[in-house]
Amino acid sequence: MASAAPSTQRPAIQSQPTQSNEQNEKIDMIGTHVEKLTRYVEELKDKLTEKDDQVEQLEAQVLALGNENDGKPTAGSNKVKMPKPMNFDGTQSKLKSFLVNMDMHLDANKITSDKEKVIFVASCLTDEAADWMQLMLDDYYNDDADEWDELTKTIFRSYKNFQIKLEESFDNINEIHTAKRKLRFLQQTGSAQQLAIKFKQIISPLHYDDDVLIGLFENMLKEELQTKLIKMDRPDKLGKFIEMAVKMDNKLQKKAHGTGHPQGQKNQIATMIIVPTEQKEKQQNSNEIDHEETDKYEKT
Repeated sequence: MASAAPSTQRPAIQSQPTQSNEQNEKIDMIGTHVEKLTRYVEELKDKLTEKDDQVEQLEAQVLALGNENDGKPTAGSNKVKMPKPMNFDGTQSKLKSFLVNMDMHLDANKITSDKEKVIFVASCLTDEAADWMQLMLDDYYNDDADEWDELTKTIFRSYKNFQIKLEESFDNINEIHTAKRKLRFLQQTGSAQQLAIKFKQIISPLHYDDDVLIGLFENMLKEELQTKLIKMDRPDKLGKFIEMAVKMDNKLQKKAHGTGHPQGQKNQIATMIIVPTEQKEKQQNSNEIDHEETDKYEKT
């Protein structure tokens, strides 16, 4: 009987340390989680403090820019008093006027840094537009630059990138399709200067590279003018190419009016009489092919 008693009590004695160990492990785990959460909260507080400091610095910079000429009146100082900047809530029809308004305020406040431009404009976004921008701002203020999302890197790399992405997200897509359709049928019927004005108006919602735009514009010119331009050095900027084309077109017009019968006009009339339909179809097909190629080079 004496030897049997310890064997029946032993399991009860050993279970107590086991339960105690499990409880201690749970307590340790809870303590570890609490420590991690505490550290995370402290990190968030530090980041929020840093964000507040950055905002205060920007406000101070803007204030300093506004007070830069205090006590030093200039000829135009009484004229440049900007109203409050516009806000943009994501309404497509308001985007163009909003971006123009932002350019005016950025210029008036002498804000030249790309990052500061983006931050200034972001402060004017509301509602749907602000929601779109929020993720990028969270990246910018709360993460290191090498941890930013690709979109965040893109828009803070340059203000132009920011404008493009904003337009891609909120601009009227029908306007882009309309512009592409108009380009297909645009041809020089008067002066190159008149064509250039129409061309620039149409391409405003598009984001093509200059070399693509130059190719499109060149194919819209009269054949005689194209032949002259082929022999000249081709600029790599659209503005320079248009300027060159307009000057050459003016020379051809003067030469035509200076002779007994307008140069090119006689041939042009003959061409219109003989093959008007064939030439028109050829020009239209050429433009459609060139325009399809532009879609491959459109900026993103």
